[in-house]
Amino acid sequence: MSKFKVGELIRCVDASQASGLTVGTVYQVLDLDEENDPYVENDCGSSYPYASFRFELAESEKEQPKPEPTVLERVTSRIERSTLIYSYLDTKDAFERAMAAYNEACQAIRDKLKDGERFVYTRYSEAYIVQRDKDGFTVERIDMV
Repeated sequence: MSKFKVGELIRCVDASQASGLTVGTVYQVLDLDEENDPYVENDCGSSYPYASFRFELAESEKEQPKPEPTVLERVTSRIERSTLIYSYLDTKDAFERAMAAYNEACQAIRDKLKDGERFVYTRYSEAYIVQRDKDGFTVERIDMV
């Protein structure tokens, strides 16, 4: 009779003189050898049979009750969420203001430039070629000579 079944999760409790196992690590039983020892994929990625005494049946993560968070953990979680939402909303508002200013600037350029107009604009030490056509305008950075 086998101590374990194929597919079960088992936790290593004895890794002495067993290459590739770590105490506390959970492994899945891939197969059983002729002595009913479990084959597991060890820490090196190799499938190998190990003696059954090295393992115990691991409790399912679902079966283990999660501890209730402390008052401090609950308050900290609420503060973290509040800070994240505040940052998101603040950034969203700034983005919307920037988009509105960008759209207004684009419209002002469209209104002021004539179709076919083309010129070089210098800002600080950077040069840009500005072009206006029937579809709109472009502003592209160019290398200064």
